[in-house]
Amino acid sequence: EVIGALAKLKGEHPQRHLGALQTLSDKASQALGSYYEGYNLALDGLREISGKAAEGLSGFNGYLQLDGLQTISEPTAAGLAKSRGHSISLGGLQTISPKAAEALAKYNGYNISLGGLQTLPAETAQSLANFGGLWLQLNGLKTLSDEAAQELARFQGDWLYLNGLQSISSEAAGILAKFSGTSSYMKSRQPI
Repeated sequence: EVIGALAKLKGEHPQRHLGALQTLSDKASQALGSYYEGYNLALDGLREISGKAAEGLSGFNGYLQLDGLQTISEPTAAGLAKSRGHSISLGGLQTISPKAAEALAKYNGYNISLGGLQTLPAETAQSLANFGGLWLQLNGLKTLSDEAAQELARFQGDWLYLNGLQSISSEAAGILAKFSGTSSYMKSRQPI
């Protein structure tokens, strides 16, 4: 009932930061997804979410922020990929399997942000490169293998964010330089 009431609140560019919320039932997620009309829905207190609950949020058409999730299953990724929103942030994810990445890459929004990933196997990079949106944000990566760089260079979006990289090989830098969009990387001032 409370979630339903919150979901029906409206206003100019309303934002709902429900960071203290630690669980989300399938029914509550459907209420938020069906009724809430706003710019931002932040559910950062969630550490896990079922595939059905993730799909329930798919009706929300703004910026969906689930930065408290540390892992994600393939069914949850598939549910999130059905979102009508423009952006999904999963900034707390520390790992994502190639299958979950493949499911998430089917998302039709503009942006996927996975800022918590510190490593990216080539197989997972291959799956993420298939995302058809405009921005792929991987700012938590500290290093990137030549193979993963090769896969990410296939991304067809406009922006590839790799701002957390501390070191990459000259080969990986050359591969990323061929990316057809704009890549942003190497926050560090250390030489490549």
